[in-house]
Amino acid sequence: MATNTGVATMAESETKNSHPLAVDMEYIPSWEKWKELWAAATAAEIKHSLLHFGWATGGGVEKVCLYLDLADGYLDKDNFRLPEEVARGWQYNKRDFGTPLGRFEYAYQLRQAVSTKAFQVLCQKFFKNTDVEARRDEPSWLCWVKEDAVLEKVLWFLRTESAIGDFKLRNLPRRLRDSDNHQKVLREFALGISMFALGIPRLSISGRDVCWNNAILEGKLLHDKHSEVVELLNGLGCLGVLLGECKYPLSEEGLAKLKEIALREQWIRLPGYEKRSPCSIEEASYAGSEAAQVYLILQTNNKEKRRLEELVRQMNLAEAARRKVKQLSV
Repeated sequence: MATNTGVATMAESETKNSHPLAVDMEYIPSWEKWKELWAAATAAEIKHSLLHFGWATGGGVEKVCLYLDLADGYLDKDNFRLPEEVARGWQYNKRDFGTPLGRFEYAYQLRQAVSTKAFQVLCQKFFKNTDVEARRDEPSWLCWVKEDAVLEKVLWFLRTESAIGDFKLRNLPRRLRDSDNHQKVLREFALGISMFALGIPRLSISGRDVCWNNAILEGKLLHDKHSEVVELLNGLGCLGVLLGECKYPLSEEGLAKLKEIALREQWIRLPGYEKRSPCSIEEASYAGSEAAQVYLILQTNNKEKRRLEELVRQMNLAEAARRKVKQLSV
């Protein structure tokens, strides 16, 4: 009896000391498994958590593109309203509830919170140049944007959309809050890829000089995307960089985009007139359009460059003719 009691006591002790986590436990071994879990998840908190760890599960180009899809439109609550919610009206959708993600009044705010999490992960793992401290020549994101599918998706994410009387970047406000470091990271990234497109070797971004060496710039990344880059720079309020040192002058497509931006700007106030769109590039410049002013300066510079090149050519021809006459007279 004593022996049986002793065995029972040991078994009882082991049961009492059993840890709640002493069970079979799985992990996420691959991107494919992550996608299964993502598709099965319905709670916002679970999707939020999966986004946090998903970047480390592999996935390559597909992963980057999915995160960009999920983060798209994170700034605007209207992107996350279901049709039936819009039909009911805001007053019938309002309900106050608390979650681990915060306190919300509407269900669409949960969806927006998940989208914002995807954007934050992108800023930490993709948009941010993590090689700055390592003083490497290449930014850490360069290996990704060299992939055509990623580059196209990035340009789509940084696209411009029409607003009331204006055009703006869909996923980056022109005026950034001092406390929003994620948006600052995206702005630096956007300016960084613009430097590659135009061959700008040095640019001050967020008070810090960013430099690329010529070997990297000669990779000709985005050199056929000048129209998209001009649109991006306009959204950033940085068209002035086009007047600086550029290894690759703005293409005809880029110049055409500048002119388009200048003439589409609405509600420009001109002396003696009601608000209206400009009738010419010169009128747009007079009204204060940065796109028009940059366009006219570049056009003037290009015209003057051609004139000086022709002048040098004519001087060289004249010098060659003088030498030939001199040789014949000997």
